[in-house]
Amino acid sequence: MVDAYEELFEGGTRLGRCRFAARRELSTLSGSPDSEPPRSSYDHPSTPSGADMNERSERLVWLAAGLLLLLVAQQLLAIPGFGRLARGFQNALHGPWFAVVTWCLQSFWTQVFRREADLVAIATGWLLALLVAVLSETLQVFQARDAQLDDVIWNMLGASAALAIWAARAGLLRRGVGLGVALVLLTLSSAPLIRALALIGYQRNLSPILVRFDRPAAAWLYRTNSAAVLTDGVLEVRLAETRWPGITLPEPLADWRGYQALVIELEPAQAVELSVSVRLRGRDHVYRRVSLESGPHTLRLDLRSWFDAEREQVTDVVIYSSRDYAGQTIRFREVRLE
Repeated sequence: MVDAYEELFEGGTRLGRCRFAARRELSTLSGSPDSEPPRSSYDHPSTPSGADMNERSERLVWLAAGLLLLLVAQQLLAIPGFGRLARGFQNALHGPWFAVVTWCLQSFWTQVFRREADLVAIATGWLLALLVAVLSETLQVFQARDAQLDDVIWNMLGASAALAIWAARAGLLRRGVGLGVALVLLTLSSAPLIRALALIGYQRNLSPILVRFDRPAAAWLYRTNSAAVLTDGVLEVRLAETRWPGITLPEPLADWRGYQALVIELEPAQAVELSVSVRLRGRDHVYRRVSLESGPHTLRLDLRSWFDAEREQVTDVVIYSSRDYAGQTIRFREVRLE
């Protein structure tokens, strides 16, 4: 037994000497006899190599550049076109666009701080996305654009979709669950486009009536700067103490070809002076002033002496008074074309 161990020891010694001689021979052939053989990357697994550091730095630069480009594009670009459909399509893009922004943001900050994928990282990413969404909307105020809370909501639906996929990728959610949640959230973010299409279809079915206040969807067809109540199929408006109190029918039926009159059924509680303004695409508005006594009226305004309805396209109809009549009440029943 002792002889066997001695032979094994001597064999190992001879093998070691052969390996050392072979290493010396390779070093001599490479021109650096004193150099040490290259170390494996597994010698120091916790210390990244220079190539790894360069690759990580390059990835961070690309992520930062992509994030900046996405944010600048959101501020400067707009969907070409005009009207409710173009606006609905642009608003529906907020969700998918911000999902990409959130993915880049989450990738960037987790790599910068070497953060592991866990629930705290997901919550932090959501809060960072909320901060970016609010700031991007705030910047629009300085660009003569409207900052809207709805846009922040669509943005955060997209952000939540991206983080659901991120959580599934990290194993915090089942892959099917994460993808399903993301799909539902992105579908909800398309609500502005769905609503625009539904409203356009409703307006076409309602034509030649522009608005009837006894219909359930009437609330989508007008806006007002005064106190208003829908009751018994009538819109009751109490004129506010502002410069031009009244109601607006935004983006009604645009094509008025073949019609001769704009008809408004209304009932002022007291004598009042009103202006009816029709805003035209690519032009300033045209308007008519009327004086009405108290009681019900059917106001007919001849389009032929007003503007060329065969060639012009209407963008808004505004029915308003002045500050002098603040506090008075007007009841509107219907606005239509004849």
